[in-house]
Parts: sequence; structure tokens; C-alpha cells
Amino acid sequence: MTADLRFNIQYAAVFAAAIIPSIAIEALPVKKKDFEQVIGIAFATLSLIILANIFGGRILGFGESFEGLQGGRNFGFLGDSITPVIILPLLYFLLRRNLIGAALMILCLILTGGKAGGLMLIAALFLIPLFVLRGPLRYFLLGLGAAGIYFLYPYVAELLESDKLQYSWNTRQLSYEIGIRLFTESPIWGVGVNQSMEGMSARAELDAHLRGLTRYWVVGQIHNSFVRSMAETGLIGLSVLIVFCAIIIRRALAAGELAVRTAQSPAQALALAGALWVIAFIVCNQGVGWFEHVHPQFAWLLMISSASLKAAEFSTHASRWVR
Repeated sequence: MTADLRFNIQYAAVFAAAIIPSIAIEALPVKKKDFEQVIGIAFATLSLIILANIFGGRILGFGESFEGLQGGRNFGFLGDSITPVIILPLLYFLLRRNLIGAALMILCLILTGGKAGGLMLIAALFLIPLFVLRGPLRYFLLGLGAAGIYFLYPYVAELLESDKLQYSWNTRQLSYEIGIRLFTESPIWGVGVNQSMEGMSARAELDAHLRGLTRYWVVGQIHNSFVRSMAETGLIGLSVLIVFCAIIIRRALAAGELAVRTAQSPAQALALAGALWVIAFIVCNQGVGWFEHVHPQFAWLLMISSASLKAAEFSTHASRWVR
């Protein structure tokens, strides 16, 4: 995969098309009752697609699959970009107290072996009390979480160097180092959109040889959206991405704050689940690029952000708070 003209055209087309579902959701002129029916149909459909894709891939052997834990990693036809998406219906079912639906989504997540998805789920569950609690309890929980991260760091570092995760960790480290090096070559403007992919594998192989690394996968891209933006678009592009993420997180916080103050309903569950998903996605989902034309994760981010806001509007009738 290289950043040739055809690739860049596909990239631009998918990037532009990613905005359309978000705009459609924001402009949806429906009544609350109709909207909640749409929510039920949407989650039933999404869950069935995920189940058929993951279990079908596991049983029949179609689609993407890799060796790994749990007898292998299976992504079906939807690829590994489906892993973070599984977390949305999982959170929704938990909030709706649908334990069967939540259990099935957890099983799908296990079958994919998705590390980023697991981190997203942990982060999202940790965030729930932050929305619910007020005053000193909220800050106590934040402090407790920070202390936990500090004390767990040595164990996490040891796990990353273990046989189970060494290939993935080394692959990402190599891509980060190349990204930072490219950034130093052109810190203001960057090397150009998608141009970091040119010769990426060869550079990674040379770096791995110099460091004596033998356990790593083929490095085809920078495995971090912020580092990749920094390398390809410099400080200017990175600043735009940071501002965008700050806006999206602010919208998610507003939607989540409103959702926890309303009665339980499908709209309330979508508002809170979407808010949790958006924040967890931005913080944890850095394994693949958000803007790849084969990984339409940017579209999911925009769409779920808009759906969470729309659901908060329906559940509170206070749309001015989340605009």
C-alpha cells in the first residue's frame, strides 16, 4: 500500500463521505417516539451484523483472521476496524440492562482479540462514575485512577514486552519513531498527506535491523493518529486535530452530563453510551489511523458523536445546552 494518486483519491473521497452520516443525523427531524424506535432498530441491526460477521468468520473461516489468543483473531469481512465499534452496542446494552446482548458483544470482542477495544471498554466503564458523581467524590475518583495508572505502569510495560504482545508493541514503536523523525524533517507543514507511507516498510526494516529487533509485523503506516498527523501535516495539522478532538470531547461531556440527569430510555442510553464511546475512542483507539480509506473510523467517530447529541436532545428537550 503506497500513497499514490489512486490511493489519495480514494482517501479524499472516503474522508469527505464520512461527514455525510453525521450531517444526516444532526438534521433528523423526527419525534421522540419515532427516534427511539429508530434507536432500537439501529442497535438490533448493528448487533446482528457484528454477530454474523464475527461468528461467521470464526466458524466458516471467511474474512480477516490472524493467529493469536483464543485460538486466533477473527474479524470477518469487516476487518479489524470493527473492533472499536463493538463497544458501542456493548455499552448501550449494559445501560439498558440487556445482559444477554452485552454478553454477546463481549464474546465478539474476545473473538477479535482487540486490544484497543478492550482498553476502550475499561476507559468507558471508568468514565461512568465521573458523569454520575459530583463534587469531591469525582475528584477522588480521578485521583484514584491516576494513582492506579502510576502503580500499574511497570506491569503494563512488562506485558507489552511479553511474547503475547511483543510483535504488536515493536511494530507500533517502529512506526512512532519514524513518524517523529519525519516530523523533525518538516515540523511546520509536515511531509504531506499520506506521504509518510512511502518507503515506510523499508525504513522500519532498517531501524529494526539497527536495533536488533526480529519480532515485529510489516510496518505500513504510523499507528497513531496524532503522530501521523504531526508527521504528515506538521504543527499546523496537529493543532487542527487537537482542536477538533477538544470540540468533540466537549460535546460528548455535555451530552453525557445531560443524559445522567434524565430518566432511563433508549435515547438516554444512546446519549450516554455515545458520549462514553467518543471519549474512550479518542483516548484509546490509536492502533490504526482514523483516516484510512480501508478503516472508516473517522466516519464512526462523527456519526456516534452526532447520534449521542441528538439522543441527548430528545431525552432532555434542551438542545441549546449541547450546541
